[in-house]
Amino acid sequence: MPIRMAAAAIPFIYEPSQASRAFEPYVEAARQRNCALIIFPEAIIGGLDISGDFALDKAMALRLDSPVIDEIRGLAARYSTGIGFGFLELHGEVIYNSFLLINGKGATELHYRRVSETWLPPDIDLAHYSCGDEIPVLDTSFGRLGVILCGDLFDEGIIKKLGAGKPGVALHPMARAFPLSDDIQKQWDDTEFPYYLAEYAKLNASVLTCNAIETDTDEDSVYCGGAWHIKGNKVAASLPLLTEGILVVDIR
Repeated sequence: MPIRMAAAAIPFIYEPSQASRAFEPYVEAARQRNCALIIFPEAIIGGLDISGDFALDKAMALRLDSPVIDEIRGLAARYSTGIGFGFLELHGEVIYNSFLLINGKGATELHYRRVSETWLPPDIDLAHYSCGDEIPVLDTSFGRLGVILCGDLFDEGIIKKLGAGKPGVALHPMARAFPLSDDIQKQWDDTEFPYYLAEYAKLNASVLTCNAIETDTDEDSVYCGGAWHIKGNKVAASLPLLTEGILVVDIR
C-alpha cells in the first residue's frame, strides 16, 4: 500500500512561539489531501544564521520539552497527521541542528541531529555547538524511514551508513541557498541538482526532500525553496523553486 506524504517549502519561522500557528495551514492542507505525514525544511524554526555568540544563538534554540514543541505535538494529534521539522535544539548548554518526527498521536518517532559540521561557522566554541553521531533508520508508522539534513548528503560515510539501514524512504530536509537569477530554475536543474541525484542514487530508496524559502534579502544567493520526490534516481514529482506550498506524493 502506498503512503501519502507531503513536503513543504516555506519561509523560516524566526519567532519560535509562532511555529505551531505557522505550520497549521500546511498541516491542514496535507490532512485534507489524506497525507499521513508532512515534513518541513531544516532549521525551519529559528533559521540557520548562527552568530557564534552562544548567548544570542541560545535564544533561537528549543529544548525537546519546550512549550513550542508541545504545541506542535498537539497540532499533529489534532489533525491526526505526522509532522517532521528541523530546528536548533538546545540540550543542556549545547546547540544541535536537529530534526524531530512526530506521529499523528503527538508522540516522537524519530529524533536526528545533523552529523556533518558544515552548518557551523569557523572558529566556533565547540563547548556550546555540536553535531550528532547516529544515523537512525527506523520502522515507524510511516514505514521504514531514515533522515539526513542538507549537507549530510555529501558526506560519503553518512550516505553509506544511511543506505546500509535500507530505508524505504529517506527524508532530506534542507536549508540551501543558491544564486538568484532570472533563470534560477534552469541553473539549479542543470548545474546543481545532478549532484544531489548522484548521491540519492546510492541510497536505493525513495527520497522526499524540501528546502526553505527566503527571498527578502540583499544577498546574491537566496534560500530558493523547492520540494522533490525522487524515485528510481529520477524526479517523480517536484515543487518549483521560489514557490511556497506543499508537494503531495504517494510513496510505495
